[in-house]
Amino acid sequence: MHLPGVPYPAHYPRYLSRLDLADYLESYARLQDLDVRCRHKVIHLGHNAAGERKALVERPGDPVPVKFTADQVVIAAGTTGVTPRIPPLPGRESWGGQVLHPQQYRNAEEFRGKRVLVVGAGNSGIEICCDLYDNGAIPSMLIRGPDSWVTLEAYAIYHRTLQFGVPVVKYVPIAWLAAPLVILGIDAYCKYDVERRYGDLSDKGIHALPASSMIEMAKSAGTRPPTYVDGKWGDVGVSIFESIRYGKVPTFPTEIARLEDGTKTVVFQDGWQAAFDVVLLRPASSPSGSRCRNGHC
Repeated sequence: MHLPGVPYPAHYPRYLSRLDLADYLESYARLQDLDVRCRHKVIHLGHNAAGERKALVERPGDPVPVKFTADQVVIAAGTTGVTPRIPPLPGRESWGGQVLHPQQYRNAEEFRGKRVLVVGAGNSGIEICCDLYDNGAIPSMLIRGPDSWVTLEAYAIYHRTLQFGVPVVKYVPIAWLAAPLVILGIDAYCKYDVERRYGDLSDKGIHALPASSMIEMAKSAGTRPPTYVDGKWGDVGVSIFESIRYGKVPTFPTEIARLEDGTKTVVFQDGWQAAFDVVLLRPASSPSGSRCRNGHC
């Protein structure tokens, strides 16, 4: 998934680390002579009499905004770059801890030694949870339902199959008839690989989606991608399932019922209670909204 015209260097791993990707983007900007300005904020966007777009942009440390004019403006906020959605959690206003959206999360430094409930077990939630655990916080994870769990190694097989299989389906007559069987086989292997490595974690709330996640992705561009259970965060490899398996990261397979007034207690819908300093809500719902339940996303 490199940018146009500049493939990733041959020595890069299949799955890039954060620093690898940052180095690649910086070198791409230099090679293409792109004017990239970070930490700038658009405070006004309009148009002039000639129909040109005009924007006022704040720069860090400068009280005078910069003026830009352009024929076209692209607002590329991404799928989670919009205004964060904070669900109406009962008791939130008088709760003794913090309720934050991941958009406010920068790193684990400010949460060192704090009990943090990460709501949602998607890729972003898992990365945040691993970052918290690696840097001295005390994270727990609220797993809100079944998911399609994969290891990096198994999912790489899916990508390689697509890379070589798409041309075959395109040019070989009726080869497409075998495509669903191949995808189902890969999906079955992905589920097997997770269980082979980490065992049965159903008592921790880890349940696989009953339907084939690979088939769903092939049918719809809006389907949520699988969640990696192993990977590289920071400078060391971390597996969230390994941490969950040995009780290093407690899990709560339920929903939040309410935040107890005047305390730091979170009451869950299954009757369990636990104390937290911070509740960190999930980044966003899926495009279809199927991951939202009871108004919580």
